[in-house]
Amino acid sequence: MNLIPNKIKIMVDSTAMLSRQEMADTGIGVIELPLLIGATTYYERPRGENDALLAALATPQAQQATTSQPAVGQVAERFQTALRQGYEVICILLGAQVSGTYSCCQLAARMVDSGRISVVDSGVGASALRFLALEAQKMVEEGHAREQIVSSLEARKGASAVLIAPKSLDHLRRSGRIGGIAAMLGSALNIRPVVRLQGALQTLGKARGEKRAMEMMLSALPAGARFIRVLHVGDPEGAARLQALVLSRVEGAQCGVEEASPVYAVHFGPGALGIAYAAAQA
Repeated sequence: MNLIPNKIKIMVDSTAMLSRQEMADTGIGVIELPLLIGATTYYERPRGENDALLAALATPQAQQATTSQPAVGQVAERFQTALRQGYEVICILLGAQVSGTYSCCQLAARMVDSGRISVVDSGVGASALRFLALEAQKMVEEGHAREQIVSSLEARKGASAVLIAPKSLDHLRRSGRIGGIAAMLGSALNIRPVVRLQGALQTLGKARGEKRAMEMMLSALPAGARFIRVLHVGDPEGAARLQALVLSRVEGAQCGVEEASPVYAVHFGPGALGIAYAAAQA
């Protein structure tokens, strides 16, 4: 194995929630995803810098907020800049079945030079996507070729996922995933759906109350999960309770807590809790 780092630029979309320090330390590029609140367009920021946007999303005026994919031309320019600097590119993105970002970046790669750009559908998002990007960067620093890194990423797909339990069904109703009557009944009965993002967005079941929703997410954690992050949308207390359960049930787990990205806040709503995980090895 060549231990001299190759000229490969790793990129991810902003739902991975890298911190500004991680971006500076690794050189990983981030494609910011846009959100629309009324006639105003906002962009996700690095982890820890989205408080103002998340607060805006919690207001009544943001009830019809939507997300969008980045502009193809802007992504193409990011790719072109990296190629001009002598890099090949590996762009690792939020699952293609739940976001148009993957198709957008594929088109941008074809516009520039698809022979030197690999666009990878991670099948996941959030901290699980960040873990894949950091592992890819580690392989770059170890001297692996672009094709080897992409193969490793593809092999890891089945070992990574995001589990999510929205507090209510309202935001899933707005996205068209459930009907209005089901949403009203769910809210009245304190029913929380539990879904898994692993390629597609799959429904694991419905739980009555927070505790049962947490138990359902824990039961869906595979034995090999080691890199684990508890996610929340404006509910740090609930996240702390979920973290305590994870640490008490999963031996050897590395489990931190972080606020989910604004894109997740739009789709799953205030009070949502989740677990993003990845296996330590492919």
